[in-house]
Amino acid sequence: MNRVILSLKNIDKTYGKEQVLHNISFDIEQGEICGLIGENGAGKTTLMRILLGLIQSDKGEIKSVSQHKIGSIIESPALYPNLTGHQHLQYYKTRFGLKTDITKMLELVRLPKPSWDRKVKNYSLGMKQRLSIAIALLDNPELIILDEPVNGLDPQGISDLRKMILNLRDQLGVTFLISSHILSELEFITDKY
Repeated sequence: MNRVILSLKNIDKTYGKEQVLHNISFDIEQGEICGLIGENGAGKTTLMRILLGLIQSDKGEIKSVSQHKIGSIIESPALYPNLTGHQHLQYYKTRFGLKTDITKMLELVRLPKPSWDRKVKNYSLGMKQRLSIAIALLDNPELIILDEPVNGLDPQGISDLRKMILNLRDQLGVTFLISSHILSELEFITDKY
C-alpha cells in the first residue's frame, strides 16, 4: 500500500444559503490517479480551490503527510498569447528561481518541437493543455490537480492527454487529482473515484 499524501476529512463549504460541499472525505495515495466526478456545479472546482488554499472551507480538515509540492490547472489554462511555449516556461522558471530543464519538461508533455518557438495564440487547445501541464510540472510537484482537463478537446486530444498523464505517473511517480463531469473520460486512467 502506498503512503497517503493528502487526507480530507468532513469538508463543508457554503456560499450564502447554498451548501456546495457537504462532509467530503477521502485520501489520495502517492502515485495514484484519483478521479473527482460530479455534474457541472457539483462543487468540484470549489473543492480543488480549497485544496490549493485559494479559498477556505467552512468546516473540516486537510492533512498533508509531508510537505509536498502541488502543481495545478484550475478551469482553463491561463497563458500569454504573444509568448511562445518556451518563453512561458522560461518566465516561470526565472520568476520562481527554479533550476528545471525546460527542454525536458516540453519533451515530457510531448509538445511537438516545432511549436516550442511559436506563439501560444497559434496553439490548439490540446497544445495549450500540454503547455499548462509543463508549467505545472516545473517545480517537480508530487501532486498535480487538473480541473476538467478534457473539456473542449477532440478525441485524439483526449487520448493524448490520457497517455501523457499515465506516462507522468509511471515515469515520475506524479500523483493526480482530476475532475470531470464525464465518468467515461476518467474510467480509462483513474485508480479510484
